[in-house]
Amino acid sequence: MNRSMLARELKAVGVRLDGWMPVLRCDVCQNRWQPFAKVVGSSATTARFDYWKCPNGCNASEKLSRQTEAVIPRYVVIGDIPGMVFGEDDLLEFERYALSMDATQIPNKNI
Repeated sequence: MNRSMLARELKAVGVRLDGWMPVLRCDVCQNRWQPFAKVVGSSATTARFDYWKCPNGCNASEKLSRQTEAVIPRYVVIGDIPGMVFGEDDLLEFERYALSMDATQIPNKNI
């Protein structure tokens, strides 16, 4: 699953994906939460199938597909910029984003 598919699915249940870190925002109460922690070694957190539910219960009666419920992002760092990607297409897009933040990057005008 890629980021744009996930964003569409989440929007249908009243949740938005903000930025490259998996910060979710409820469309009703504007509450923000980060359901996925940085995964490191044996201290990695277990993903929950209800990660998309607003902590205030605004979308408690909504349902997602099993594929969307089971999504687990991959933590990446490019040029000291952290992000979470959900598929290979996302990795390429995040790489472009991270490199655009690098002040030393000189764009190739021949491309």
